[in-house]
Formats: sequence, C-alpha cells, structure tokens
Amino acid sequence: MISRKKIISRSTDDLDLDSDKVTDDSYDDDVWHSEDRLLKDHIQEILHKWERIDDEIWAKIVCMQKNRRVAKAYARAPVLTINGSYIGFDGYRIGLNGFDGPLKDTQIEEIRDHIGSGVKIKIDDEGNILIKRIGKENVFVKVWQLIGHKNNCLADDLVKNNGILMIDKSVKLFDMNKFVDNIQNELKNSYPDRRLLESQCISCVAFVRDCRNILELPIWIMIINIVALDLLKSKLIAPVANKTGSGGVISGVGAGIPTCEPKFELYGDCLEYHKPNPYHTHVDHHNCSANKLTLRRWRALYGPLLPLLPPRDVERDEKIRKLKEELEEVRIKIGNIGKNNFYL
Repeated sequence: MISRKKIISRSTDDLDLDSDKVTDDSYDDDVWHSEDRLLKDHIQEILHKWERIDDEIWAKIVCMQKNRRVAKAYARAPVLTINGSYIGFDGYRIGLNGFDGPLKDTQIEEIRDHIGSGVKIKIDDEGNILIKRIGKENVFVKVWQLIGHKNNCLADDLVKNNGILMIDKSVKLFDMNKFVDNIQNELKNSYPDRRLLESQCISCVAFVRDCRNILELPIWIMIINIVALDLLKSKLIAPVANKTGSGGVISGVGAGIPTCEPKFELYGDCLEYHKPNPYHTHVDHHNCSANKLTLRRWRALYGPLLPLLPPRDVERDEKIRKLKEELEEVRIKIGNIGKNNFYL
C-alpha cells in the first residue's frame, strides 16, 4: 500500500523518508498535548535536517487534525493552494481530504466536507508570506499563546480583524519587516529569547471552525517559514547538543540537549561570549555585535572584573634596583664604622 506521508516526504528528495515510516506505533509521535512542545519539536525537526533542505524550499506545511499531525509537505512552488480536495500533495496543491487520521472523529469528518476551495499562500521576493481566502467557508489565522498579540508577525489589518480572512483579499500572513524589528528588539535584552523568535516563524491557519485552544481545532495547518529561520540563524547565536561531563539540560529548543558552559574572550573594550552554534555563524572580533557584551554591561550582570596590573616600567624598575643597591652599600658602611668605634 502506498503511504501518502512517504509521497509527501519525497518532495525534498527523501528528506523525511526515515522518520515517516508508517507503523502502528508511529502515530504516538504525531500527537501533542501542549503548544509549547508542539513548537519545540517542529523547530527541532527543521534544525536537525537543515543541511539537507534544498535552497528552493521556502516553507514546511504541517497538516493537523486537532492535536494530531496527519501529513507534512515542503513548499517549492512560489504559490501553493490548500483546499478540501482529495489530491493529497502534487507540489502545487495540498488537498486536506487526501489525508486520513487513524481515529474517526465525527466533528473532523463534518469540517472536512466544508473546507471547499480553501486558501492560496504565496511568498514574495522580500520573504513575506501572503495568504488569500478563495473559498466561501471561514478561514482563521491563530496566534500562539507563547507569542501573544504584541510579538506576532501578522499584518496589522489581520490583527484588527481578529485573524479572520476576508474572501478574495490578500494579506500578509508573515511580515518580514516586523520579524526583523522583533529580532532587533529581542537582541537588546540581556538574554535574548531565541525560542520566542523561532516560534514567530510558524503561522497557524484553521479552516471552517474556530476554537480558543489551537490543539482543539478540527482542521488546521502550520506554515513554518524556513526563509525566516534562515535569517534568524545569521542574527542569533544558539546552543547545540554537545555531550558534557555534567550532562545538564538546557531549556531551549528540543528536550534532552546537554548544556555547554560559555567561553569568554576580551577584545578591546568588548567581552565576547561563545556558545556552540548549530548555524555556524561567523564571529567578527572587530565589531561589538549582538554576541558581545560591553564591559559596563558585564559589570552590571556579573560584577566587576579582576583589576589589571599596570604596564611594567623597565626604566623605573632599573632606577629602583640601583637605589636599593646604593642604600645597601651605605648600610654596610655605617655598620662597619660602628663596629670599629666599639673596639676602639
């Protein structure tokens, strides 16, 4: 029997072939019970396969039924249609009725019959993702609880309309300019929240019926903006899984990643901290960038540095040495005179 999940994975030259083997136990890994865990796992999947993702791929589409993932596809074509057809995935269209979950749910089956023409998504030359509703049924854009309404990358018109898409009207599902501003604002913090920025790269779109809890939406998709993640990797240093003796675990992306102690080096008036970087970001020692701390900022965070000794004055040291020798000679002479007078 042909697996639809395997067919989708072949869109990136067997990108997901190993992880998409359909067995009776594999569905347990496709169920999430918290938004936080859902975001972490999908970001980690992207980073784990980063070197194998083709340059032409600009997004990963994850098809969900409530809290269960039923399919995933990688978008190469600049325009992608997502509707209620039974086509599955052909590179240009995703038919949400072409994917069946292991469990039958009457609510899901009812929603699937009403998806209709769905939406079209498109990426432009600046990295913005546009979305347009072309069907009659409602389509909703959701905001993650972690991000909230202040740190999202949605168009302002979409936020004012509470995430409801208007028919035949294109809006920015992902605004690259807002994302760049969010990165710059986050880098001003002492401890930039990398996971918050990575979560902004994932957009959530629900079909037909809305729900307050994202994991209870009957039919919905996640659109992971790989272009935005590529930009983020060049701006922000992130820890990577390296084995250490202590075996600690960080709270960043992916559970079970051992911690690594940062290393510090002094360059001019800047103190630079180094952490293992999965993105292999080039470090410029001549520019105090986001991965460097000024000495004033270091003192505010960690206390004063150990004082540095003044430079050695060779000439002065030589004069002091000669003066000590002369004083010693005088002391010896005075001592000899005192002894001679005693015996007289």
